[in-house]
Amino acid sequence: PESNAGDDVTICDTDSYQLSDASAADFDIVDWETSGDGFFDNSAAVNPEYNPGPGDIAAGSVLLTLNVTGISPCEFLVSDNMTLNIQPSPAAMAGSDDVICETESYTLADAIAENFNAVNWETSGDGDFDNQGSVNPVYTPGVGDISAGEVILTLNVTGIDPCNVVTSDDITITIQPGPAAMAGADDELCSTGSYSINDASVNNTSELTWETSGDGTFSDAGIVNPVYYPGFIDLFNGNVTLTLNAFGVAPCNFSTSD
Repeated sequence: PESNAGDDVTICDTDSYQLSDASAADFDIVDWETSGDGFFDNSAAVNPEYNPGPGDIAAGSVLLTLNVTGISPCEFLVSDNMTLNIQPSPAAMAGSDDVICETESYTLADAIAENFNAVNWETSGDGDFDNQGSVNPVYTPGVGDISAGEVILTLNVTGIDPCNVVTSDDITITIQPGPAAMAGADDELCSTGSYSINDASVNNTSELTWETSGDGTFSDAGIVNPVYYPGFIDLFNGNVTLTLNAFGVAPCNFSTSD
């Protein structure tokens, strides 16, 4: 009897393998064995199909043995082995969704790619990556991203041959606008009066406060449109500057003034 299990080959972990190169001659019985936990569709056939098991995939390879028993009077066993290498499929993990301030870039530090030949990042918006082919690039939002308030970044991972497939994963970056303060137009009043601020406004703020360059007081310095009561120094100087400070919403941890 003669036994030829075929050449060693590599398959992707998502595939089964047809043992089409195997051959046997002058035999009465053939029987395939595996060193792993996969199974043959017909272990008594010369050219069966082998389906790797979880253990085979975890090990990265499995030994397949073709046992051939001869025809009488040559009733002895000959065997031949082949190694089936199993290439893991590519994996892509873009990271968890996150929030940044509109003034910031974002480092994709939590992204992971495994079993890859190449990686490529894509954006749903108009921002830029410092290195689109890096696993952990820095993304700078564009004007459109900031206007939309969010952007989806996609990590595409191309596998190693023969796993010639692309797997992808997304991350959504929410973009928090920075604070804005508008104190209103310059105005004038009589020295005997108080001043009601009625055209001030703020946006994207967690807190606000009014300040004076003089010695007057506000009815409530923590509201957008308070009443200002000039002090003696204000009256003596003939003018006073009122400043509206707006503090941003995290992660825009800064303030702006007008």
